[in-house]
Amino acid sequence: STCAQLNDLNERNMPPLELRSDLIDVVVSPETTLLMRRGEFERIVRQFDGYVLARVDATLLRNGSLDTLCKAPDFVFENLWSNDIQSCTLIANAC
Repeated sequence: STCAQLNDLNERNMPPLELRSDLIDVVVSPETTLLMRRGEFERIVRQFDGYVLARVDATLLRNGSLDTLCKAPDFVFENLWSNDIQSCTLIANAC
């Protein structure tokens, strides 16, 4: 439908500057950095079925399958975002 197409386009557009604080640079390979919402980064770290290396600065959030997720993810994420972290590493299907 037209409404769905407009919503899809709107989601792809860069949000207004006042919303940029919700965005982080996510390193997905040595050559590639993506702009991603913090909530999307959290969702991938918490729910992705495959192997994921997820790190924010020196804090390792996940080093492999879902069972390697840190034991207190809410607390850890709240601390990270309160420190105004702007860059994260997320490598899916890493060996």
